[in-house]
Amino acid sequence: MAAVAGSLLNHPRSRAQRVQKDWQRAVGAGLARHSEPERLADGVLTIRVDSPAWMQELAFLKPELLQRLGEGSNGMPVVRDIRFKQGTLRLADPTPDNPAPPPQWPPALPEEEQRARALVAAVTDPELAGLLARIYLKHLVRERTGGCC
Repeated sequence: MAAVAGSLLNHPRSRAQRVQKDWQRAVGAGLARHSEPERLADGVLTIRVDSPAWMQELAFLKPELLQRLGEGSNGMPVVRDIRFKQGTLRLADPTPDNPAPPPQWPPALPEEEQRARALVAAVTDPELAGLLARIYLKHLVRERTGGCC
C-alpha cells in the first residue's frame, strides 16, 4: 500500500494539509504530543494546546515556528501568524507516556468458577456463555477481595 499510495500521501493538496503534516516536524515529537493545528484561515494558524504550560512553551517558540512554517513550497507565505488556544486534543494518542499497569486480580477460586459455570449453564451460545462467566468471575473476585487487588 505504501509503495502505491506513498507518493500521493507525501504531497498534501491544500496548505492546511501541508501545515498539519509539517507540524510535528516543526515542533518535534514532544511538543506535538501536547498540541495540534486546528485551522488555517487567512494565513493565521490556530493551534490547540492541552495545557497552559505547553501553551506558554509554544508562545516562546512562536518566532521560530513562524519561520519554519512561514514559507510554502512555491515561496508564498502560508502562515503569517500563530494563535494558541487551550483545549482537548482531537488527534491525541489516548495512551499516556507512562500508562499505569492494569490491576492484577487474584485468580478465581474453584468454588467461584463452579458458581460461574452454574450461572451460565442455560446459555446456549458458547461465546456469550464464556463472556458472562468471565464477567461474573471478576465480580466474585472483586467481592471477595473488597474491590482491591
